[in-house]
Amino acid sequence: MTIRLLETIAVVAEFSHRAEDRAALQRHAEMINRGAREGLSERKDRQVVGERYQAVIRASILTGPDPQSAFGPGLNSHTQIP
Repeated sequence: MTIRLLETIAVVAEFSHRAEDRAALQRHAEMINRGAREGLSERKDRQVVGERYQAVIRASILTGPDPQSAFGPGLNSHTQIP
């Protein structure tokens, strides 16, 4: 669920035009990331959450219509996590 929340925030951030909206999305992503670091026991899970958090940060500063660009090469909102 945490990973999907961050993926959704990243997509929404790419289509958010107002700085205050992007800032609010970043704040929520930071809270989710912090909670995951504190609450997830599996290192791989924390790593994936960290990657999705970075996608939110990239989406907050990117411009353009491609909602998958924030996920990086080979990753998108439909990428399966083992």
